[in-house]
Amino acid sequence: MKKYLALRMRIAAILMAAALGSFAFVAPQVADAQSTTDKIRLMAETLRARDSGDLLLAKDKAEELIKIAPNDENVQRLLASINRDLERQGGAPESAVFGQAADASPEAAMESPAAASMGSSSADSLAEAAAADQASKVAAAEAAMDEAEKLAELGAYSDATALLDSASASLTLNTATAQVLEDLEEAKGDVVLAQAEALAESGNNKGAEALLEDYFAAGGNSRKARSLAKKLDAAISDPYSISIAEVSPEFVEQSKIVRDLLTRGRAQYLNGDYDAAASTFKEVEARDANNAEAKAFSTKIAEVLGKIHKQNHYKTREQMLTEVDQGWERPKVFDIATGPTQEVINVDLKKKMENIIIPQVNFSSMELTRVIETLSELSVEYDAERKGVNIVPLFDPNQRNPRVNITLRNLNLDRILGFVTAQVNFAYDVGTDAVTVSPDGQGTSGNTVTEFFPISRATIIRITGGDSGGASAGPVDPFAPAPAGGGGGSADDRTEKIKSFFQSAGVDFTIPGANLAFDGEQLIATQTRRNLDRMRTILRNYSDVKQVEIEAKFLEVSQNDLDELGFNWNVSDEDGNAIFTFGGQSLAERYSVAGESSNISISSPATAILNSDGDVIGVSAAIDKDLALLPPSLPTQIDLAAEVGNLATATGWSVLGYDVDFALRALARKSGSDLMSAPKVTVLSGKRANITVAQELRYPESYGDIESTVSSNNSGGAAISITAGTPEDFVTRNVGVEMSVTPNVENDDTISLILEPRVTEFEGFVEYGGPSVALAGSTIATVPAGFYQPIFSTREISTEVTVFDGATVVMGGLTRDEVKSIDDRVPVLGDIPGVGRLFRSEGETRQKRNLLIFVTANLVSPGGSPAKQSYRNVGANELFQNPTIMTPSGSVNRGIKSAEAE
Repeated sequence: MKKYLALRMRIAAILMAAALGSFAFVAPQVADAQSTTDKIRLMAETLRARDSGDLLLAKDKAEELIKIAPNDENVQRLLASINRDLERQGGAPESAVFGQAADASPEAAMESPAAASMGSSSADSLAEAAAADQASKVAAAEAAMDEAEKLAELGAYSDATALLDSASASLTLNTATAQVLEDLEEAKGDVVLAQAEALAESGNNKGAEALLEDYFAAGGNSRKARSLAKKLDAAISDPYSISIAEVSPEFVEQSKIVRDLLTRGRAQYLNGDYDAAASTFKEVEARDANNAEAKAFSTKIAEVLGKIHKQNHYKTREQMLTEVDQGWERPKVFDIATGPTQEVINVDLKKKMENIIIPQVNFSSMELTRVIETLSELSVEYDAERKGVNIVPLFDPNQRNPRVNITLRNLNLDRILGFVTAQVNFAYDVGTDAVTVSPDGQGTSGNTVTEFFPISRATIIRITGGDSGGASAGPVDPFAPAPAGGGGGSADDRTEKIKSFFQSAGVDFTIPGANLAFDGEQLIATQTRRNLDRMRTILRNYSDVKQVEIEAKFLEVSQNDLDELGFNWNVSDEDGNAIFTFGGQSLAERYSVAGESSNISISSPATAILNSDGDVIGVSAAIDKDLALLPPSLPTQIDLAAEVGNLATATGWSVLGYDVDFALRALARKSGSDLMSAPKVTVLSGKRANITVAQELRYPESYGDIESTVSSNNSGGAAISITAGTPEDFVTRNVGVEMSVTPNVENDDTISLILEPRVTEFEGFVEYGGPSVALAGSTIATVPAGFYQPIFSTREISTEVTVFDGATVVMGGLTRDEVKSIDDRVPVLGDIPGVGRLFRSEGETRQKRNLLIFVTANLVSPGGSPAKQSYRNVGANELFQNPTIMTPSGSVNRGIKSAEAE
């Protein structure tokens, strides 16, 4: 391609040179091709100077031109016409010009006898020269149009346009040149159109459109140009022709990031790293909230994790039921021999210094730098690891190197270094890998710096112990006048109290340059960096917002297991007299308690009905009727299978003349219930939080009296009226899970918890009071009391514990295992191996229950994230927030700060 373009440029240059040569004059007399360019240039400059009226400049250019082409008659005639124009204006040639014959002046011609005839011939010569000059220019313009067309075909559009412009400038508009000038303008438009076509083919539609606009503005209106304009308009309007990288570079960059994240997320998903994959796809949705692929993978991950976590229920249930069985194991005594204690090496530098015990040091007027070197060598000698401690002096020994006089015995390195530095008013600082010694307690900084600490009024009151006037620690009006007697003290007094507090807390203000100021809203402290860190730690302890997230989990499982197999035999003779009977009791018969009927009972015997004459005309029917008034049944916690009958019965068997009846009871059943409640709440330190996950049961504490009336009439009938007791004094009881917790965050960030969990269950009702009896003649009405009260079972714990941040408290032991069994058998027959099982009835029902309570306490920042811990993809003190926010224009998605912005 480059070779092709170079060839086109070379051909265009050759044609351009040829066209300029043709434009100057069609001069076959020009022998030197190398001077053609200069000749064309000089000819153009001469013509422009003459046309503009600058005849002297035109004369100079013409003289230079005739030196190049001395034999060119056209050039000679042009120079002669310029000289004549100068003579008419009153000037004369200063000297003869090379290549031009001397010309006689008009005065000389008048003195000559043939002057008159010579004037006529001179005018004719001028006219002929002008006509020849114009014809030459027209011919050159026509040749220029041909050459411009060839240049345009080769892509030299600027050269073609320049050639046509030169040709147009060389012609003077008159009747003879008007058509040529019009043809030149049309040729210019053709060049522009050709260039526009070339730009359109190369894809530069905008540039082609701009050239077409110039073409139309110049008066061009060819069909080819209009067709090209339509094509360009369609191409520019095509959105597929626009590069997205040009119009939306940010979208392209973000798409690449999303592409890489999707690739990483798919790889994590395929390799089973579901947590990391979920996090990656969440980041994709944060960058592109409408990414369908990320949402689809998030759905797949949720489905996979759902199938996995579905097993947690069964796993935990079986583990907890196993713990019930393990609870029956009695404690045992084990004699475990203790092995040798392995020495634990503490890698902490401070602890290491405390573990290095030096028997004796004696420094007598020894320079501090030598003392430091000696202690560093002794640390290696008396270190169990034989590594020692690096002790580095951070001062210039040439300026300040005090002498030490001290004798110490049986002290650790930390204490020895403390005594040595204190004696010479120096201080040491324990770093991560070395101990530094510097004067005046400046630590590693060497200079004091100033820092601002915003502080609340409540913190000031805690630090200073409250106002001296005895005012409360509540809100104080800052504009109120100071109380009489200086209550509260001046600003200087408060500053001194604050300084005294920090001094007592270990911040030394006797260091040169150290100072403290308080402007009512913030502390301005000038201190060493080490002391500033101490102040920051103290103020953080007083001003940090401490709140605790309490996550409680209640897990309870219960299971009823019932196995029963029994036989009933009845053998009788032909008269129906029982000879042998065996019917072992079932579990339901053995352990069920039959309750008394709570129905309203009305009964009376049959009586004769007489007329007025005393004759019996009828007999009233006997009344024996129960009106149901049963209380809610008390649910039985343990399964007794009371609703299950015999599995199989066989009657009417005849064996050796005896009638045999047989019944089989057989049942194996398991039933159970599982409960998990996991409430969560966040509460400020020192505040009480209540968690309730329960149903509200309303029941009356008292009832109105039940009234019943029985009245008889003359015919022996009776009317009965019963008014039930009205329930009164309703109360509400929560049935479910309740817990109150009070966390207190200690200074070391441990959490003290006051825990009071409670689990309440509704067991049923019990009836209080006895029945009432109403009599009317022979009619009797028995009315039960009907006073029912609920029965609740409650399991609760009250305890106080202290845990680390993120630790879990386990409260258990609320287990119950109830077993009921029967073993009925016929003596001797029931003990026969094999056959004896037909004469035994055995059954066992068992209920196992286990309740575990887990309470986890986490320090939480005001942003909702952990304050001290770091979870996966969640750092400490980060901000939890919704992915979308509401603005006046609608909801928008939050963005993620890019790495470049950071």
